[in-house]
Amino acid sequence: MTKTIKYEYGLVTYIDILGFGELIRSEKNPKKINEIYETLQKEAKFDVETEKMFSQKFVNFSDCCVRTTPFIAKDGKLNKFGILFTEILQIVFIQVSLIHHHNILLRGALTIDKIYHEKNKIFGPALVRAYKLERDLAVFPRIILDSTIFEIYNSTPLLKAWHHNHEEDKDYLRSYIRKGDDGIWFVDYLSGIEKQFDCEIDYIDFLQHHKKTIIDNVQKSKKNEKIIVKYNWLMNYHNSVVMKYDSAYYEQLGVNIEKIMINAKEMPMNYEL
Repeated sequence: MTKTIKYEYGLVTYIDILGFGELIRSEKNPKKINEIYETLQKEAKFDVETEKMFSQKFVNFSDCCVRTTPFIAKDGKLNKFGILFTEILQIVFIQVSLIHHHNILLRGALTIDKIYHEKNKIFGPALVRAYKLERDLAVFPRIILDSTIFEIYNSTPLLKAWHHNHEEDKDYLRSYIRKGDDGIWFVDYLSGIEKQFDCEIDYIDFLQHHKKTIIDNVQKSKKNEKIIVKYNWLMNYHNSVVMKYDSAYYEQLGVNIEKIMINAKEMPMNYEL
C-alpha cells in the first residue's frame, strides 16, 4: 500500500554555520570540523521529551540544519504550549553554545508554511522560503523571523501558549527578539541568554567571550570587505546590548565597561572622522 504524502503547516527553522566553507579550507584537522558539526547537531536536535510533546523533527546536512514543529501534533491535537517562544528560546541556546564552545556564528530564518518532513526526507514551500530568507535577508550573523510569523501570531492563537493571552505572551517574546535597523526582527540571543545564567558575573564573562570571538574572527578576514561588514554589524549589536546598563552597573560588579565594549579601532574598515 502506497503511503499518503501530504503537507502539514508548521514552524520551520533553517540554520546555517556562517563561513563554513572558509573553515573547511583553512582548518587542516578534520577532527575540529567534526566537533563543530557534532555540537550543532547536539544543540539543534530536539530532546526526546520535547520532540514527543510537540511532534517535532530535525534533520541536518553539511553545515545546515532544519527544525520543524507542526501546528497539529501526532495525536491530532493542536500544539498549545507556545511553540514560537519555545523555538526562539532554543535558538538562543544553540547560538550561545556554538559561540561558547567553538567561536562559531550562525545565520538562519524562521518561517511558517507547508512542509513535509519524515525522517531525513524534507521538502515544501516552508523550506524554500526559510532558505531564501537566510540567503537573501538575514545577511548578518543573525537568525531572522519571517513577517508571516507575526501576521499569524497576531491573528490566531496557533503560536502562543494556551494559558496566555496575546499581551502576556508578547511580554515573554520581547525579551528574546529584537527589531533591526532594517526593520527585520531577529533572535536577540545576547539579551535572551542573560536570564539563563545563575549569576551576573557569568553573563559578563560570556559578553567578554563574545567580544573576543568577534575580534578574533574579523582579524582572520580583514582583507574580505564583505565579511568585515557583517562583523561590524555584529559589533554594533554587541555594544547596544552592553549599553543596556550604565557604567555604574558594571563597576559594582568590579568590571570596567570598556573591557566589554568593542572599540571601533579594533575593527577593520570602521573609521572615524
